[in-house]
Amino acid sequence: MMMSKTKRLVLAVAAVFVFSFGVPDSYGQTKNTWIGKGPDLSWNNPGNWSPGHPPVNTTAEFAQFDQPSASAGYPCIIDATHTGANAAMCQRTNFGLSQGDATVNMTGGELIIGVGGFWINRNTAVDKDSTFNLSGGTVTVAGGNFRIGDTDNENTGTLNMSGGEITVTGYINLGNRMGTGVIWMTGGTLSATGPLQLGTGGGTGIVWLDAGLIRASDLAISNLREETGLDFYFGKLELTGDDTSSIQTLVDDGLVTAWERAGTVVAEYDADRDVTTVAGIHPLNPQPTHGAVVFPDEVTELSWALPEPKLPSGTVTVDVYFGTDPDALSPTFDFVKVVDNESVTSEPVALDPLTTYYWQITVHDTSDEGLETPTMIFETNSGNRAPEIDAGEDTAGFLSEGTATVDVSLSATLVDDGVPAPAVISWTVLSEPNAVAAPVALIPAGADQLDIVARISSLGIYEFQVEAADAEFSDSDTVVVEVFTDPCSAAQAQPDYVPFDGDLDNDCDVDLADFVIMAKDWLQSNALE
Repeated sequence: MMMSKTKRLVLAVAAVFVFSFGVPDSYGQTKNTWIGKGPDLSWNNPGNWSPGHPPVNTTAEFAQFDQPSASAGYPCIIDATHTGANAAMCQRTNFGLSQGDATVNMTGGELIIGVGGFWINRNTAVDKDSTFNLSGGTVTVAGGNFRIGDTDNENTGTLNMSGGEITVTGYINLGNRMGTGVIWMTGGTLSATGPLQLGTGGGTGIVWLDAGLIRASDLAISNLREETGLDFYFGKLELTGDDTSSIQTLVDDGLVTAWERAGTVVAEYDADRDVTTVAGIHPLNPQPTHGAVVFPDEVTELSWALPEPKLPSGTVTVDVYFGTDPDALSPTFDFVKVVDNESVTSEPVALDPLTTYYWQITVHDTSDEGLETPTMIFETNSGNRAPEIDAGEDTAGFLSEGTATVDVSLSATLVDDGVPAPAVISWTVLSEPNAVAAPVALIPAGADQLDIVARISSLGIYEFQVEAADAEFSDSDTVVVEVFTDPCSAAQAQPDYVPFDGDLDNDCDVDLADFVIMAKDWLQSNALE
């Protein structure tokens, strides 16, 4: 069973004030210790480090946050000034080692960590928690793993991620030994080439995926500690390969849940991408979903599921709020009640293109406390669908003796909605065997029609591309033409070519030459006597 909502909120608030970063001395050649004594708390300020400068490379210097907040200044700040040559960098780092209880706030810029890896809380002391608050920027763990809450005591390491991107060349581990590792994600992307591991070695690993995206090769969860698990709100998890069966096992074991066990977990495998996407569905199944981008002409209503009353005597009704501005203090406030205490499951809407919409559902049950969704957001696109063009099947032509050129017809097919204007067609020659001495001529000259002619004057293989483009999207396709010396060779190059049974000399016709071949062995037999 995962941590309760109340505990979750307390932990998230408390975690803002504590966090540490450190690495054992044997892992690097030079140790840089955070002391936070400079005029500001910037990572790049030399006065915040001992021996007087921050780590300056990712191969030989590591950043150690092992000083308690009672003696060191926190939070350490990484912002948009930490980019390029000024990026925050180190061989490895540990936010919270020994007695350290560090907080690191990153709002932008770059943090680059070398092969040694990244820890959030590796404390040995009691009651020393550590937190990394990431709202923007990029974190790169180039050649190591990302461990959160890897301690011998019941300490907590927390990643509060509302934006930005973390890329890990290795695995992500939450909660090892006696430690607790927590990810509370409300935005951004966290990617690892290895697995996402929760609760190893007796630790506690907790993920609240309120929003944002986590990518990993696999998901491994140990249920040795009661609170270990992953809970979905609006966020998503992408795993390499078909993991639908393993996800279902974790769901059955209560280790992967949605909406604090009130919702439904769905796992879908995309064979084209070789990726399993895992997400949570709210118990009301609101449509459009949070974060969706929809065509304005395809969505004609808001819909939801109406739950059964808790008691047979109860009555369930809903209030639905909908609009383009949820801020009640805004001059353009537009978030109004479109359904008022009704037992319905949908409400018609007319959507404008390129607009952001907000909506919320409140359920009333006369026999229970009811239910409420968070404010959900979806957007409409321009309404324009990308053109789709097909250049047709590969084909062939031939230059007969005494013929200088051959005209090959190229014919494309187009699907286009005409929005915002009809797609513009253009043909081009991508490759040809003799472009200088015998270039291809496209007819008509502008090659701006679906059906054109390629006038070819040299043998060989030619590749043509046709593109359809409107003001927003484009699509293209290619076709190959091979030109031969004779019509039979051209015919035999076709994928659907089937020779005649009587064409014994393989010249595309049945004539006396074929009869001569047959007659040569007339009345002969090679059967055994």
